[in-house]
This record gives sequence, structure tokens and C-alpha cells, in this order.
Amino acid sequence: MFGLLISSALAANWSNMIEEVAPGIVSIYISSNRAFDTERANSGVATGFIVDKDRGILLTNRHVVEPGPVSSYAVLLNNEEIQLKPIYRDPVHDFGFYQYDPEDIKFLDVPELILCSECAKVGTEVRLIGNDSGEKISILPATIARLDRGAPNYGTGKFNDFNTFYLQAAAGSSGGSSGSPVLDGNGHVVALNAGGKSRAASSFFLPLNRIERALHLIQNGEKIERGTLQGTFVSEPYDKAARLGLSEDRIARFRNAFPDASGVLVLNRYNPGGPLDGVMKPGDILLEIDNKPLVHFLALESILDSNVNQKLKLLIDRGGEALEVEVIVDDLHRITPDRFIEGCGGTMNTLSYQMARHYSLPVYGVYVASAGYCLENAGLSRNDVIVGVNDQITPDISSFFDAIQKVPNNTDIQVAYFSLNDPARIQYTIVRWNRQWFPLSKWIRDDQIGLWSRTVANEIESNRSINPQETIVAKPTDKVARKLAGSIVVVDFDIPYSNSGIYGDAFRGGGVVLDAEQGIVAVDKDTVPISTGDIEITFEGDVTVPAEFLWTHPAHNLSLVKYNPSHIGQTQIKSATLNQDMPEPGDKIWMVGRKYQHELVWKKTKVNRIDPVNMPIPRVPFFRDENIDGIEVEGSASSVGGVLANKKGEVQALWASFVNLASKDQNRELFGISSYYLQQALDHYQQDDVRVFGAVLNYLPLADARRYGLSDKDSAGLSDVDSKRRVLFVERISVNEPANDSLRVNDIIVKVNGQYVTNLLSIDEAVQLGEIELEVLRSGTLQAVRFTPNIRSGKGVERLLSLGGAMIQDSPVVIADQRGVEPKGAYVSWCAYGAPCSRDKLRPTNRIVAVNGTEVDNLDEFLSVVQQSNHSEPMRLSVLSLRDVPSTIVLRMDYHYWPTYMLERKDGSWAYRELD
Repeated sequence: MFGLLISSALAANWSNMIEEVAPGIVSIYISSNRAFDTERANSGVATGFIVDKDRGILLTNRHVVEPGPVSSYAVLLNNEEIQLKPIYRDPVHDFGFYQYDPEDIKFLDVPELILCSECAKVGTEVRLIGNDSGEKISILPATIARLDRGAPNYGTGKFNDFNTFYLQAAAGSSGGSSGSPVLDGNGHVVALNAGGKSRAASSFFLPLNRIERALHLIQNGEKIERGTLQGTFVSEPYDKAARLGLSEDRIARFRNAFPDASGVLVLNRYNPGGPLDGVMKPGDILLEIDNKPLVHFLALESILDSNVNQKLKLLIDRGGEALEVEVIVDDLHRITPDRFIEGCGGTMNTLSYQMARHYSLPVYGVYVASAGYCLENAGLSRNDVIVGVNDQITPDISSFFDAIQKVPNNTDIQVAYFSLNDPARIQYTIVRWNRQWFPLSKWIRDDQIGLWSRTVANEIESNRSINPQETIVAKPTDKVARKLAGSIVVVDFDIPYSNSGIYGDAFRGGGVVLDAEQGIVAVDKDTVPISTGDIEITFEGDVTVPAEFLWTHPAHNLSLVKYNPSHIGQTQIKSATLNQDMPEPGDKIWMVGRKYQHELVWKKTKVNRIDPVNMPIPRVPFFRDENIDGIEVEGSASSVGGVLANKKGEVQALWASFVNLASKDQNRELFGISSYYLQQALDHYQQDDVRVFGAVLNYLPLADARRYGLSDKDSAGLSDVDSKRRVLFVERISVNEPANDSLRVNDIIVKVNGQYVTNLLSIDEAVQLGEIELEVLRSGTLQAVRFTPNIRSGKGVERLLSLGGAMIQDSPVVIADQRGVEPKGAYVSWCAYGAPCSRDKLRPTNRIVAVNGTEVDNLDEFLSVVQQSNHSEPMRLSVLSLRDVPSTIVLRMDYHYWPTYMLERKDGSWAYRELD
């Protein structure tokens, strides 16, 4: 009974303490706006707590305050929301401070949690109170087991604390608990939760000593000096120190002077070019600084922080020999980046001490935090370091900006760089620097206002002139291949902005020149799937010239692009001769194309079969070819595309790539599509007047059609026009087409405009005439239906709006075809990591149909309502999913880090324009 009373009393004490401190603990919602240094753009949730309620100061982790641009707000216990501004993040240790306006808290009396570094003792029972796994005010019990645990290692290339001990306890904390206070029974904060093991209950707490110092300086309006030797020390026990050469006499003196210590500080690594380079070596034992013995990280940091840019005398032990050396303490803030460049879709900052120490490198060069469009296309990636642009070295971000801001749009530059994983090998690449899609900006951190200020570089018009280049067209031994060699090219397409459900950002395929005089080339849509991007055409693997998007077939796997014929001089490029006769199974045919590396390939083969191409409906709405017969051949040479031709060298089909997008794994197949569609594209792209049937058709065996009531007469008539004994039936109907009002699923098509028709190409020919009259078998009886198919544009997307990091466009008609929903509203096609759209869960494929209660049917209406709204208030968006499920999303804008801009295509080129 006595034990039960004690237990109840302890529980009551914990309960009272938690009730007192809980209002001072907040949930922090973070949006890391850009990839910067060790961090990537992302959104998340963490914990913080009030340490100065009069000044509105919150303590949390460094990785919550973020080294780069961050937008954050806190939610209090009573669900009040307050805006936060970052005011400090430590360069090394995992702590930082946010500030809020105390006047913003209207309905809650918040306490100020008291820091007590000396209260942390082994065996102390504690409670971890925070936002564990996103659950508000989760309480985790633990007992402090160690005060001298080494700093946790989160992996190479990530933020890691060092030169400090950590506290360890089995609290089992997880994501969301970052920044939680570790409280004793008196309600004192004894440590700051910083991390834990994912496969164990171990949690790691940061001691408060340096946090208390930083808070005191902030409260007094003083600068937080942080010194460093650019060296990582570890605490080694005395027995290991003895094996390193430390004498028994000195060990005895250390034990007497520091009875609570169990070891000494040993240099583990240093950065080349830093204060310790040439002064100390790994394995050296640090004995004294300015005649003061020390064995603890805290004493080391206290001395360094008090002597920034000053000279210190070190006594070290190297293999049993005592040595005196002198060093100058470096400024830790100087080697921690506070600015970055945003350009060509990527972000870059000076290589930080945090990153450099992982690889034992000097703090030198421009770190690629996010490669983006241009650098990625040139082969660079995150963790590469740029050291030169053209003939100018770039040791830091300022020199890089000076070099790059002089580069006009669409100019090739030579970039020298190395990978952090292979720093000894300097590599060179050519980067096409693009300022058409992305402005060039410099961002600098300003802790006074808690924001990063942005400076946009002046635009420089491209003075790039393309000198004509010529090449010799190969003459292969095969007669057909020789005739077509000057007509088969390789097309590259790079995409700077995701939209329309696109499934990649770089494509390469084979194209055929349809009009050499105008420079018109046909390619499949697995090469040029959308209108937004940069196109290049390579002739004979030798000459590469820019091209522009011209037109895309609204129904079939075909796009047209255009190059300037003057750019290839006298190169003997020829228009392919088209033959619209559909080959038959068993016919001899030549496949002529190009490999990925441009080599011309060919193979004489024969037509195996001609059947509909039936790719599954894409997982994300995207173009899917329908109502087209694909030509399969018995065998083909490996290629990225080309043509199928008869023995005269006449092109009978485009050898096109069809991609299966039903799953994340993309599977491709090559089929021939009739030259009828190539000619159709040439004849109609300028008027943009191709009609679309509006329903998906498939084949049904004639015997099955008889079971549905097909008469002997009609069966005989259909057999006369198709030896395959089959008939077309309606498999799916678009909700947005006239066919939806006339046809029904499973209708069997008997006649088209009075004629028996059993193939898809004949249907398309009839559709292009305008009004179409069908005889269909429906429920066992023949019925006449008539409608005029719609014209669909092949111009592609011509405007994209970026709002809150979301890419928004007019709703694509494919959602009507594939999902059976109205293509109304403004369609969200992409959302940037760390952006408001990501934080507030505005998802790609959402259709925005109302803004603050005002309905919008298209992008124009959406933009008009947005521009008229109160920009200081969140936007209430009514959205529909692909299943037409309605929901409401409140989008809190961040115009500072995510300005609204429009991309518009005019006269064949795209332009970037920021909106007020």
C-alpha cells in the first residue's frame, strides 16, 4: 500500500508539471523553400518551446530552423497560430531560435520554460513532450542513461553535430519530436531532443550549455561569436590515449584535475586549408590551450568562441612527444554560407564547412545543392562542386554570380567541377545556360527580418548566332537505307517545367524529315510529348541545331517540330517520300532508324500483323493513343525510332515508340503508324483543324457480333470488306465530346456514311469530313446516329501559371477521355517541394473549380479571381479529384519565396513573366 501511495504521488507530480509547461510547447510547421547546403526543399512538422515569452523566443533544433530559406508557423496548445521568423541557427550544434510577436497570442497564457544544463544527471527521470510522429503533445518517458555519448551520425552529406557530447535515453522518439524539451520532475528543461535511432528506442539529447550562452547573447542584443579550428575532435578513453602515446604521468595528472572525465580530446580529422592544416595530425592529443589543460568539448568551445580571429598556443601530444604549436581561430560563421544563387532551375551555395568536413576538403568552390534544369542536362548533380566557369575560377558563390550573370540566354559555357566522392578528378562539361525559363537571382539571409532578400540579375539578350554547320550524309550499302539516310534524324527534348502529367524531363527519339525546305520533322510523342521544352535535332550524329515545337496530333502518337534549314548549310537532307497505302501482313518492309548514339541502322523484314495499339490508361492522366492500328514487324534493328519503308524507299509508317504509363515502371514498345497520319499532320497543322471521333473503338469477332443480333446480311457485308471477320465496337466514350450524346458503350458499328467499315483508319477518314452518320447495332436492333466530331487543337499548352509553387494550366481534355470527368476548372499539374502547395496539400491532378466561393471554369477565370483577391489572406480553394470527389483546401500564400509567374508561348518561343 505504501508503494502504491508513492507511485500515485509521483504520477500526480508529473501530471501537475506537464499541465504547467504544456502551454509553452508548440507544434512547428516548416517549409524549407529551397535546397541549400545539407538540406533539401521539403515540408515537415516539429516541436519547439518558449524560452523567453516577453521577447517571443522559441528554442528548437537547427534542422528545424533550417540553414536555408524557411517559412514556418507554430500552433499553440489551444490551436492558436503564430507566425515565426528564424533568428539564429548554430553552424555546428543542433539548435536554433525562432521569434514570434507576443501580441499575436490572444487567448492563452503561455509559460516560459527554464533551461537548466546542470540538472542533467545520469538516472534522472525525464519526460519528452512534443509532436512525436505528428501527434500533438505526445509524452514519452525516459531515464537519462549517459551524459557522454558521442554526437549521432546521420550520414555523409547530411547535417551532423560534432565536437560535443550528447545525452542518451531510451525515449523511442520519432519524426516530429525534433526540438522537444526534455523535462525533469521540476519542470526544468535539462536537454533538447535532437534525434534517435529508427530501429531502436534510443533517443539523443543535446546538452544545453552552448544553448544557454547563445540565448543570453540574443537577449542582450549581442553577436554570437563562434570560433573553430576546422577540426573534429573525439573523446578517447585513457586506455586508448595510452596506446596513442600519452604517458602514465600525464594521464594521472588529468585524472586528478578532472575526476569526472574519462578521457582526452583527440583530433579525428581536419579540413585542408584550415587552421590545423600542417599543425596537427589525426591522432594528436590536445593537452592544453594557452597553458590551460582541458579534456572536455565545452572548455574547448568556450575558448574558441572567445578568441575568434585570435592566435592561440596549443600543447599537443604526438606519439608520446609533447609539441607546442600556434593557430589562428577561424570564424565559424564565415565558413557557413548565408547566401545562394538560384538559376536555371537549380540552387548553388559556397561549399560549407558542414559539407567540406565530411570529405576532408577545403571550404572552397560552389556546391550544387540542386542541379535543376541546365546543370542536370549537362551531367551535374547534387554533391558536385563547381570551381570554374569558362576562364574564371569560382572559389565562392560571389565569384560564381559575377561570372554567370554576364552569360546571355541560351549560351554555352564551360564548367569545371568535381564530385565530392571523387574530389581529385576535375571534370569539364558544356552547360547551355538558359535564362528564358528561369530568372537568375541571388538570395542573402537577413536575420533582422527573418527573411532572405532576393536580387534578380538584369536580363541579357542572347547574342548567340548559329553559324551554319555542314556534314556528309552517310551512304549505307542497303539501297533503301541509302535513300532514307538523309531523312532520318535524332531529336532531343528537354523539359524545364513539369505539366500535363509528363513522365520525365529528358527524351530522345528518332524523327523523319517531312519537309526539308521548311525544316519540318515528325517524331513520336514519346520524344516530344508536350509543347513546353527545348528541342535539338542532330543530323548524322555530327551537326546539332535548335528546333521549336510546331504541333502535336490531338489524337495520335505524332508531333511536328521545326528547325531552320539555313543552320545546316548544304547538308543533303531530303524530304521523305510518303506512301499512304497500308501494308499487309506478310509484305516485305524495311525498318530504317537511328540508335541512341545516332548511328543509322536498318533491317529488311516483313509485316507480321496489324492490330490496334491498346496501351493501358495511364496512372496519371496523359496522352494515350486511341483508335489506331499499329504495324508489327517480324524483327527490327534496335533503335530509338525511325520509319518503315517499302522497297522503293517510300515511307509507309513512322516507327514510333508507345509508352505504357499504367505503373511507375515505364515500358515501351515500337509500332509503325501509317503515313496517312504523317500526311494528315502536314496538311492540317497550320489550320489546326483535325477532328477527333470522341470514343475509343476496339475490334470484336464477327461471331460474337452475331450473338448480339448482327444479321446475316450485315455479317456478309462486313466479311466482304475485312477478311479478318471482325467488327468495331465502342469501348469508352469521352464525356466532353458530341459522341457522348449519340453513342453508347458496346454499340457495334456496322456502317459509316452508308458504307460497311471495319478498320480504324477508315473511321478517321470519315471523321475528318465533318458530320458523320453511323449505323450501330444496339440492344439487338440497328439504329442510325449522327453527330459532328469536335476539332481538337494540336497547339499544346501555351500558358502555365505558377502560384504558390503549383504549376497550373487549363484542365487537359484527356481527363474526360480517360477518367470520365469534365475538364473544367484550373488543373494542378505539378507542385514544388517545400512550397505552399506542398505544405497545404494542393495535389497534382486536382481541379480548382472555385476560389473563395467564386466559381472558375478555366485558367483565365482562375487568374482573374486570384488577382482580385486579398493577397494578405489565405485562399479557399474548392477542388475536385480525378474521381470528382470535392474537397476544400486553404492555401496560405508565400509571395516572397514563391512569386506568382506566367509562362507564355508566343511565336514559337516561351517567355517568363512575374505577375504582381
